[in-house]
Amino acid sequence: IQRQILGLALFIVVLAIIIARFLVKTVSHPIEKLARGTHRIARGDLTQEVQINRPDEIGELAHSFNFMMHELRFSRQELELWTKTLEQRVEKRTHEIQEKNQRLTELIEDMKRIQEQLVHSAKMASLGQFVAGIAHEINNPVNFIVPNITPLKNYIADIKHLMSHYETIRELSPEKQAEIASIKQTIDFDFLIDDLDHLIKDIGAGADRIKHIVEDLRNFSRLDEAALKTINIHESLDTTLNLLG
Repeated sequence: IQRQILGLALFIVVLAIIIARFLVKTVSHPIEKLARGTHRIARGDLTQEVQINRPDEIGELAHSFNFMMHELRFSRQELELWTKTLEQRVEKRTHEIQEKNQRLTELIEDMKRIQEQLVHSAKMASLGQFVAGIAHEINNPVNFIVPNITPLKNYIADIKHLMSHYETIRELSPEKQAEIASIKQTIDFDFLIDDLDHLIKDIGAGADRIKHIVEDLRNFSRLDEAALKTINIHESLDTTLNLLG
């Protein structure tokens, strides 16, 4: 059972990592396009627009980026015309260009910050799904272990009672009794009977610990709770400390 649980958990972890990387890639790819467009702007290339057709915030950001690039192209064209006019107009337009360059720098910085926030949000969302998936899949085999511990303890108690009853029977031949005594000595029967209770106790403690870890992981991810509500901050702190432990 332990090997099956470990194998299943390893498979789930690998699958969850693949899915998480796929989700992150779907968000990072358009952001990389925006980053490359920003680098082209920094080099002075305003000929290529970013082709991102999405109805979300990234699409809106790409639309704003293309609009900004269009405005910059228009400004550059105006600049070429203005350089052919009087010196006063050149000085005036130069001042305007400086303001636009300053605005462009601010926009680039804002885009970098937005890019970092989007990547971070995508990673956190993938991490939450990953943690919730692991907690759910581990909880399934644990539910098979925990309910069976009590019946197992009862069965072993019945077997021990039966063995103690056999000890009181003296109708076997001396040869059979000697053979039984040899087998008990070989398997260390007294230690085995005494250690059974400890083994079952350890199994129960381990299963309970896994169960608590799963509960803490589910509480930590909170993917099934989208609405705001009042919580007990002490329980949240205890959950976090348990995961750290």
